[in-house]
Amino acid sequence: MKSKRVKREPAASVALVVLAEMSDLIDALWILRALREGYPECKVAIVTAPAYRSLVEGEGVEFIPCPARGVAGLWRAVCALRRGGYVALADLQGSVRTFMLRVSFMLRTLFNGKTAVADKERRSRKMLTRKFRKVLLPNAFNTERYRMALERLGLTSLSLPENPIGSPKRDCVVPEQLAQVLGEKSGVWVGYAPFADTRGKMFPTTTSDRLVSLLVERFDRVVIFGGGDMERLFAEGVAQKYGPKVVPAVGILTPYEEVKLMRAVDLIISTDSPSLHLASLAATPVLAIWGSTHPFAGGAGYGQNPEWQLQLDLPCRPCAVRGERGCIFGDRRCINDITPEMVVERAEKILQELDDQAKDKK
Repeated sequence: MKSKRVKREPAASVALVVLAEMSDLIDALWILRALREGYPECKVAIVTAPAYRSLVEGEGVEFIPCPARGVAGLWRAVCALRRGGYVALADLQGSVRTFMLRVSFMLRTLFNGKTAVADKERRSRKMLTRKFRKVLLPNAFNTERYRMALERLGLTSLSLPENPIGSPKRDCVVPEQLAQVLGEKSGVWVGYAPFADTRGKMFPTTTSDRLVSLLVERFDRVVIFGGGDMERLFAEGVAQKYGPKVVPAVGILTPYEEVKLMRAVDLIISTDSPSLHLASLAATPVLAIWGSTHPFAGGAGYGQNPEWQLQLDLPCRPCAVRGERGCIFGDRRCINDITPEMVVERAEKILQELDDQAKDKK
C-alpha cells in the first residue's frame, strides 16, 4: 500500500539566513521579493551581517544583524528571532556558523520550529573544480537552490521573473539625489566594476587602466563601481587621467543607491563580484568577465544572457568556486590572456544586439 504524500502547510513566518557573501545575499533578494508576492501574509526577516543593512532597506522585511564571528552575536540573533515569533528558518548559506544558528534556533524554540538548508551541491562543485577530469556541467543557480529550500518549508508558490533584464535605457533620468554626481543622462553610459576579492578573478591594474582608456574613446560616460579602498584609489586615478567622462562612484553611494544608479547605465562590465549581482538586481545587462571561477558553479547574475560572458576555454578552468585557490601555472592565464580589446569588442556587440531587440519591439 502506497503511503500518501503529506502536503506541508506554508510557514506563517520565516527568516532567511545569509551571513557571509554579499553576492549570495543579493541573489536571496530575488527569492525575498517572490516570497512577499506569493505569500503577502507571511512575516519575513533577513539574518545577515550588519554591514549589509543598507542593501536590505526598502524591502519591507525585518533586518536581524548577525556578525560573521563571535558566539554572543549569534545568540542575540537567535533571541531576536524568538522575540519576533519566527517559526521557520531557511539557511541559504549552509556553513558551520549557520549550522550553529539552526541548532540554537531549534533549542530556543524547544524544537517546535522548522528549518531547511539550501543544497550547496558540494559533490558536483568538487568535480567541476578538481585539477584533472573536470566535469563541466552547470550547477543550479543560487536562486533555484534557495527556492527549493523554501519549498521544504511549505512555501511552494514562488515565481521568479523569467526575463528581468531590460533593453538599453537611453532615456533614463538619473535620480535626483545622484544628479550632482553624474549630471543629466545623455548618450551611452557604460559601467565598469574592475575588482574582486581574489586576484584570479580580476585584471591587473595596468590592464584595467588600458580598458578604461578604450571605453572613454567609444562611449559617452564610464562609471567606475566598487566598494573598497583599492577601487576608490583606482577610480580617482583614472578619473584624473582620462577626464570628466570617467565618473568614480566608489565609496559615494550605499548599495541601495548603487542599484538605482546602475539602472541609468546601458551596460556594465563586471568581474565575478557583487557588482555583477547588483547589476542584475537593477535589470541592467552585464558583460561578465570570468577568470579562475566559472558560471557553471551557479554564481552567475540572475536573468543575464549566458552569451554575455567573456571567458577562455582552458583545461585548468575553473580552479575554484570562489576563486581562492592559487594558479597551478603561476601566471593566471585565465584572466591575464583576456585583452581590453576583446572586452570592448564584446561590449559593442552586446549593445548593438540590445539596440536591435529594442527596434524589433517597436
